[in-house]
This record gives sequence, C-alpha cells and structure tokens, in this order.
Amino acid sequence: MKLLRLFFFIFFLCSIRVDLSAQIKLPDDFDPPQDEVYYVRLINGEEYSGIIRDIIEDDKNGTTLKIKLMIGTAEIACSQIAELRPFEKLYRHNHRIFLLPTADPIGDNYFLGNFELLMLYAGAGYDRFSITAGRTIIPGISAAEQGTLLNVKATIYSEKNIAMPGGFTLAVGSNLAWLNNANQMLHFYGNGTFTMTRTRLTLAMFYKHGAEDFFTISGGRFGNFNVQYPNGALGIALGFDTKFTAMNDVHFICELWNSDLAKPMNAGALLGLRIANTHVSADFGLSVWTAPAIAPFVSFVWTPQF
Repeated sequence: MKLLRLFFFIFFLCSIRVDLSAQIKLPDDFDPPQDEVYYVRLINGEEYSGIIRDIIEDDKNGTTLKIKLMIGTAEIACSQIAELRPFEKLYRHNHRIFLLPTADPIGDNYFLGNFELLMLYAGAGYDRFSITAGRTIIPGISAAEQGTLLNVKATIYSEKNIAMPGGFTLAVGSNLAWLNNANQMLHFYGNGTFTMTRTRLTLAMFYKHGAEDFFTISGGRFGNFNVQYPNGALGIALGFDTKFTAMNDVHFICELWNSDLAKPMNAGALLGLRIANTHVSADFGLSVWTAPAIAPFVSFVWTPQF
C-alpha cells in the first residue's frame, strides 16, 4: 500500500507539471467566432483572455493572432502560445463537484482519478452522455468485499444566459453501487446546474430503488460497518463550486447531503479547496456527518490534453 501511495504521489507531481516550452499549432480549419472569448497562456506563463479578431500570416513571426483584450488589442505569435482554448471550456472539471455529479456533461473529455488513495475511478463523455466507473483498492480486504460504482448521466437540456455569462443545464442519471459482492444499491437521480460568472450551483434529488434496507460493509482491519438505508428513500444534495476572484486555478467546493428526507439527521457536509488547471485537479477538505463522524477527503484527477 505504501508503494501504491508513492506511485500516485509521483503521478500527481508529474501530471501537475506544465510543459511551458510547448507551443500550439492551429488546425487548418481554425475559424474562431467573432464573439467568443478565448483563454491564452503564453510560454512564459502569462495568461490573457480576449476575442480573436484576426489571424495574420507573417514571414518573420509565422502565424500571429490579433486578440482584443480588456486593456487593448495585442498581436501574439502562435510560437509564443502554450495553450489556447475557448474560455468556457477552460474549466474541464465542471462535470463534478466532489461526490456529486453536476448536470454538465463530461463532453469530449475523459479522466482518471484516485479518491482517498483507496478508490480508482475513470470517466468519459460523448456529446451529452457521461459515464463514470470506479473500484476500491482497500488493503487487507478480499476482492469479494471491495466496492464498485457505475454511474451514467445524460444532459437533457442546456441553455446559455443572454444578459450575463453562464447558463443552466438539466440532467438525469442512474448509478449502481456494489458495497460488496453481496450488497448493491441502485439510484435514479435528476439534477440541475446553474452556472454564473465564477460559481456553479447544483441541486440534485435521488431515489434508492430495489435493495435491502440493511447492509454490512467490511472494513478489513478496521472491522465491519452496519449501514441502514431504507429502500425507496428520497434524498437531496446541494453542491457549490466557486472560483476565487482573479484566480483560474483555485476553487472553493462544498456539498450538503441528506440521504433520506424522512430522516433529517441523515445528513452530511463536505467543505474543501480544489487546485486545478486544464490537465489535473487536487481536492482537499473535511467531511462532517451526523453519525457523528469527521474525516478528511482528498481526490486527484488527471484529464489528458485533447
């Protein structure tokens, strides 16, 4: 287990390193809309956002972009640009908060992640459809006692704001969780996400269907845990993801959960920070539950370049 943790720590450090010497190459059919804001990161690390007004071919500097910035218009050679993408696609982790999926699709992205250093998971998207799967790797527990999760989601409605940045998305989905080979739970859920300038707010309702009311989960050296979760329970979750002012890579994340509205005390909260760029994210925080229990949470996710 120590070797596994070391592997993921090295993996994260290697992933978070950004190759500032790389430069972009524009596709032949690149034709940016005249009203779309682009994010530009230069090789020297400087960041800008603006509208691409023209593409200039220069014998001396090569392909150059004429970009309207807040402070004026600048001509930037593509040889000096390390990353260029539409600003609305800059945050590639918008499909999830921590445990809670948002209504936004994964889109044409895919990712690999590690939750609490005890669960490997991955996800991919196609158009409006998203799928995520994971399995625990808890030491000292047999394969039959490990947990598995499969989540599928379809974003069925999306609308952009006209008067301000952001929009609204609506999704439905289902997840099947194996607490171990003998115990499994099926949920159906619907959620909506409101996107604003710096903040995403997600509200979800979920329904437990077709499973036992009482489960026993093996914790290996930590012993067994009894879980009571009535069949037919209706729950609710609220998620909050906001970017710090003038910082593209630091977010505050929060989730509030109630697994059974008939039992208000079946609730919990997660509060933490996300440090993220277009490739990797790292989540750190604390979770508080009415069991009572307090536990730290951590998650690392790698989203390769496309």
